[in-house]
Amino acid sequence: MSKKNRANPSQAPDIKKTFSVKTIRKGVLYFILFSLLSFSILFFYNNTAKAADVIKNLQPSYILLAISMSFIDMWLGGWRNHIFARVLKPEIAQKVCFKANLANIFMGAVTPSQSGGGAAQLYVWYRSGINLTNGFTISLINWFSTLFFFPTAAFFALYFMEDQFSENILSFLLKSGFSIFGTLLAVILIAFWKPIWIGKGARTLANWIGQLNSNWKEKLNKWGQKTYEAIQEYQNNCKLLLTKHFWLLPYSFIMTLILYFNKFCLAYVLLLGLGVTAPFWTVIATQVILMFVLYFAPSPGASGIAEFSIAALMSGILAEAFIPIFTLLHRTFLLFIPALLGALVVLSELRKHAEE
Repeated sequence: MSKKNRANPSQAPDIKKTFSVKTIRKGVLYFILFSLLSFSILFFYNNTAKAADVIKNLQPSYILLAISMSFIDMWLGGWRNHIFARVLKPEIAQKVCFKANLANIFMGAVTPSQSGGGAAQLYVWYRSGINLTNGFTISLINWFSTLFFFPTAAFFALYFMEDQFSENILSFLLKSGFSIFGTLLAVILIAFWKPIWIGKGARTLANWIGQLNSNWKEKLNKWGQKTYEAIQEYQNNCKLLLTKHFWLLPYSFIMTLILYFNKFCLAYVLLLGLGVTAPFWTVIATQVILMFVLYFAPSPGASGIAEFSIAALMSGILAEAFIPIFTLLHRTFLLFIPALLGALVVLSELRKHAEE
């Protein structure tokens, strides 16, 4: 990479902490173990003897369509970031955002609550010349669209399927999911309209803690000042994106809607591939609720939780023998394949970085 395309070296992510081999190996191990255990239980308790017949009757045309939709899902995830990235850095290529999205999926799959996904995305952008503040701005605006989309979609899905869930399940979804999304949405709104409050708070906190321990004072003061300056830059970026390019925010929301609707439709296509007919909007509503519940699942890649959640929510649509196969296909096209490609991206970038 030429020097002119690099971001400011002082803003480089801490690679040892974010992408340590130990962290990745542990995450991959837990992800695989939880997933294998979950699938073993699903196949054991859901008429495994008939699973072979279900696989034999898979319709190749729908599976090929599902593969295409899986690629579209990955491409849309990258494009949603590219519409902002090309404003802040006009020469940035779509393939960079495509790779950053895959890296996000992989690290999200091997870290609890997808906590490593954002760092991976920022790292790939940084390697292509987008500094951390710009990358954070892009991520935050798109996250705002996601946080706004999910509660809205989940509200309508729950209303549509009210008769199909017990009162306890509905209560749990309303209390947990909506409270988490609502809190984060409020934080994001503050970050949009009054980000300098956060910067001043970080600087004040650093100064206060520094007074308690003289050994920390200098480092904390530097951290507080850098955070304040970074948030000022972030505020300028937001003004640029949301005033001069005001159409980008609704565009992001539309892209978010298309991105997730494609995911939901992919599940319907998998049902068709299994030879199962079900009401289209019932399947879509079920997928909305599923992803709403899993978005902040604490296990790496929501492994374990996702498999049982899919089985539970789809049990009203699928016969026992179909549940483990559908769950496996669902996870394969929406997570396993993208995460595998993302692993190749992350390892490739780390290798190039090490060589440099």
